Amino acid sequence: MKNDLIRAFCIAVMVVPIFALSRIAGASEPVPLQPLATTIDDFEDAAKAVLAGATFEEALLEQATPIRKALAFQVDLWEDLFDTDFDLSTNAYFVNIADENDLYSEIPQVFLGENFLSDMFSVSFSFVEECVFSDLSTIEQENIATVGIISAWAIEGDISTDNSTRQISGILVHGISNNNPVWFLIPSIDPGGEFVQGEILNGLSTSPAPGTAVLPANPSTINWACTAQCHSNKQLNDTITTNNRAGCLTKAANDYLAALAACAIAALAASSIFGPVSFLGAGAICAALATVKFANDSTNCYIDFAVDMRNNTAILNNCLRGCGWIIV
Repeated sequence: MKNDLIRAFCIAVMVVPIFALSRIAGASEPVPLQPLATTIDDFEDAAKAVLAGATFEEALLEQATPIRKALAFQVDLWEDLFDTDFDLSTNAYFVNIADENDLYSEIPQVFLGENFLSDMFSVSFSFVEECVFSDLSTIEQENIATVGIISAWAIEGDISTDNSTRQISGILVHGISNNNPVWFLIPSIDPGGEFVQGEILNGLSTSPAPGTAVLPANPSTINWACTAQCHSNKQLNDTITTNNRAGCLTKAANDYLAALAACAIAALAASSIFGPVSFLGAGAICAALATVKFANDSTNCYIDFAVDMRNNTAILNNCLRGCGWIIV
C-alpha cells in the first residue's frame, strides 16, 4: 500500500512539473501572465511545454499562468543536463545522501544522483531550510506520513553533469520506499534565470533606486561611530530579510507537499476504480492545482527578498547621510 502511495506521489510530481509563476502587484484587474503565442520563441517554448504535460491550448493560448515558459524550463533543464530528449515518464531526480546532517555542513557538500535512466548528475546546495510539518494541520501531517514522506527541505543550489551546470530552486524530499531511504529532488525554477529575474526587476521598479555613498572632500566631517552603527543596522536588517526568505520558502514547500500528498492519495483511490489512465489523470489535475500555488508563493518569496534587500540599502544610505556621507 505505502509503495503504491509513494509511486502516486512521484507520478503526481512528474506529470505536471512545477510552474514558476509571478505576481502582479497592485493590478486592478486580472492580467494574463501568458500572452498568445506569436513569435518563434513562443512556439518553441510551447512545443516543449506540450512535451512536459501541457495541452496545446494551455501552451499556445493566453493563460492566467505562464505555463509555456515554466514547463519549457523543465525540458531545457533535462536536455541541458543529460543531452537526451525529455520524456515525462523519466523526469525525476534521485539524490544519494547517507545522512541528512551532511546537508548542513559548513563546507558545501557535493552529492551524486541519478534519474530513472541511470544517468548521473551531481548537486550542491547553497541554501537548505527544513520544512516544519508541525505547522500543518493534523490531516495534512497524516497525509504526508501516509505517502511515506519523512522530511523535506526548501533548497537552492547547482545541479551538474558533464554537459551542463544549472542553478535551481525547489524541494528535496526524504521518504521511505521498500524499506529503503529515498531522496527525491524537485527542481522548480532557476532563481537566476531570465524569467524569474525579469519578475524581480518588475518588483524593484516600484521602489526608488538607492544611491551610492562616497566620501566627502573633507573626511573630518564624517561621524565614524555613526557610520559603524549604520552598517551594523544594515547587517541586522539583511539577516532578518534572509531569515524571512527562508521562512517564506519553507512555508511554500510545506503547503505544496501537503497538497501533493493529498493528490497522491486521491490518485491512488481513482486508480483502484478507474485503472492506470485515470490514475495519471487524477494525479495531473490535482498536482496542477498544488503546483500553481507553490510556484506563485515561492516566486513571490524571491521578489519580496529582492525588494527588501534593496530597501535595506536605501535605509543604509539615508542613515549615512546623517553621518556626513554624500549619496550619489
